[in-house]
Amino acid sequence: MTLLLFPFQAELQGFLGGEGGLQEKVISGFKTFTIDAHPNWTLAICSQGKVEAALTTAILGEALRPSRVFLIGSATALVSNLNPGDIVAGMESLEIDFGDVGVGKMPRHKATWEQPSRLGQKIISGRILSADADVFDPGEKKRLGEEYQAQACAWEGAGFYRALKKIGLRGLELRVITESVSESRIAFPELKSRIQAHFPRLRREMEAWEADLSNIG
Repeated sequence: MTLLLFPFQAELQGFLGGEGGLQEKVISGFKTFTIDAHPNWTLAICSQGKVEAALTTAILGEALRPSRVFLIGSATALVSNLNPGDIVAGMESLEIDFGDVGVGKMPRHKATWEQPSRLGQKIISGRILSADADVFDPGEKKRLGEEYQAQACAWEGAGFYRALKKIGLRGLELRVITESVSESRIAFPELKSRIQAHFPRLRREMEAWEADLSNIG
């Protein structure tokens, strides 16, 4: 079984693409979903932030003991070659709390799941900053990308990987880029529109991995 976690409702809905046939079940106090098309997937909202992601990952991970766990969400690009709709696999999460300086001081968390060989063909593997605040200023995004050699910035990755390591599960952070490095803050309706437009591509990619995933166990 594969556990898919989403920071907030719009991301889960975008991934589902309006599909019906959802089965709801409460597990360890968390509302989870399965879909008829993929009964081996269990989906849940972990809520936003490192702490919420860590708690949900740990509690549902222990309850379900899935073969693998994916953290799926949106992110801002920190480099110019990424555009809305591109997908980044966080093979490393750099835990950055704004105010700290110096890359050597930041805890690093490696992905705990060996990616299928075909993942790299359409998805960029790299470092995702796990921040404690949104980054909207294009100059600051560019600086962070250069200073930390990171492709994207989001919130939850460090908590997710910390929890996986503690409970001994394999997992991977997957981010759909919803803002380019040159953009300032976008309004929520626009963010939701981009999620609805681009998250189905990630689902299609994951469906294409099914054979690879079943071989990994």
